[in-house]
Amino acid sequence: MNTQRKDFLVGLFILTAIGIVIGALIVTSGIGKVRYDVFMRAASAEGLTQDTRVLLHGLSVGRVRSVNPVVDSTTRSITFLARLSIQDQFPNGTKLELPAGTRAIISQPTPIAPPVIDLVMPETPTAARLEPGDTVNSERRADVLAALTRIATNLNAELSSMFENTRVLMQRTNATLRQTQSLITTNEPLVQDVLIRLAGNLQRSDSLLADIQPRLAPMHDSISVTLSDARHLIARTDSLVGLAQGIALDNREVIEEMSGLLLRSARILEHFADQVSRRPTRLLFGVRPPPPDSSRDPR
Repeated sequence: MNTQRKDFLVGLFILTAIGIVIGALIVTSGIGKVRYDVFMRAASAEGLTQDTRVLLHGLSVGRVRSVNPVVDSTTRSITFLARLSIQDQFPNGTKLELPAGTRAIISQPTPIAPPVIDLVMPETPTAARLEPGDTVNSERRADVLAALTRIATNLNAELSSMFENTRVLMQRTNATLRQTQSLITTNEPLVQDVLIRLAGNLQRSDSLLADIQPRLAPMHDSISVTLSDARHLIARTDSLVGLAQGIALDNREVIEEMSGLLLRSARILEHFADQVSRRPTRLLFGVRPPPPDSSRDPR
């Protein structure tokens, strides 16, 4: 009896576990929920697999059931058509109706998470609704990993360029330093010679200043005395000039009379010399004086 009872309890436990597992599978698989299919056109099937989640504003509303290629008979280009299984209702029982013009965005939230499909409703929904079998267009949003890869690639290129420019700059700096060092080495004797001569000139200048400095005070006194004597001489000269002008003004008539007599004498001598040069015999018989010049001699 104990053995039969144990077997019964074990069998009951196994059946209960199987029932729980089957119930969980039924609940998670959505069996019994009404669904309808909507197709999504995509340029690439990258990241799209069966069971890829379909989200509406972050809420899971469906899954991808299949992805198949479509070949254009004219251009021979390939696109992909994914069959989306969309729930007919939200979890609370509200009917899920997608308006016409709804589009899909394929994105990858994180580098390690699988891609998802976000359904985006139009900003101004219309009364028309998506019907089972309708097709929506899709676009692929650049994932974070690709963006990070592009940033890393660009940063790597910029760093490589910066390092190359730095290397070239260092080479030019080293070449400039070598040229400067060579120039300093070449001109070092000349610079030393110039410095030695400059030191000698400075010493001679100091010696000359030391010799001149004691003589500056006596020289200044001598210059001051000379200037004072010159001022006195100029004052006396002015007095003498004034005195001479006064004498000339006082004796003006006498001076003019003497000037007239001297002029008359000069005319008589000139006339005498002219007559004698013409006739030397007039030295014996005499020469008649010239008549007086009324314009020069008022007498």
